[in-house]
Amino acid sequence: MAYKLIKEEYCAYANAQIREYICDTDEDFASLPACCTGSSAVSIATGAVQVVNTSGQWVPFGGE
Repeated sequence: MAYKLIKEEYCAYANAQIREYICDTDEDFASLPACCTGSSAVSIATGAVQVVNTSGQWVPFGGE
């Protein structure tokens, strides 16, 4: 497995599940499950961070 779930919690106000993952490489972002808006992941190799946008797609942090 190229990624690992490191934290999972729920937002009561939106009833949304938020997950945080850690990845071995930037390429591993492609195989992450995009469960809902607000999930995030970080790459061990480069420190790059990605988040799930409102369309359910993984995008670089700070970009839509």
